[in-house]
Amino acid sequence: MEKENNYITLQTGEVLIGYPNETLVSGPLGSCVAVIMYDTQKRYGGMAHIMLPYANNREEKDHRYAHDAILYLIELMNKQSESLEYVRVCLVGGANVLYDHDDSLCTNIISSVLKILSENKLTIIKKSLGGFLRRQLILEVNSGKVFCSVGDDKEALFYQF
Repeated sequence: MEKENNYITLQTGEVLIGYPNETLVSGPLGSCVAVIMYDTQKRYGGMAHIMLPYANNREEKDHRYAHDAILYLIELMNKQSESLEYVRVCLVGGANVLYDHDDSLCTNIISSVLKILSENKLTIIKKSLGGFLRRQLILEVNSGKVFCSVGDDKEALFYQF
């Protein structure tokens, strides 16, 4: 994690809650998927930068994996609020940036993320998944605005909670 002023950049495998006046920024997302959870009532949110799909038979927690990262983000969100009733989710990433037709990593990460969110009954309100271009995601915690850049394009408003 890199912190400059109130901008916090999450690298692969990092999970963090953002507080008022902070802005969470994903590192570049190729095949990785960024998950943003935002409580629309209490106006705070968090992000996970996921690198790998669900992995079985591991004893240690590793937030590079979808299962561990999402469950940890849920745990952090629950520490701020009694319920996930007002938590909504945005997803970005999972691109096949190498244009490899035999690469299943991207689709496996996306499938894992969607399955875990569904199992935890979380509502996905906006997503930009797959394709071939890298992305970056920004969450302004105070405003609830989410910005996304695709490829070399400048970031644009993706969603506002």
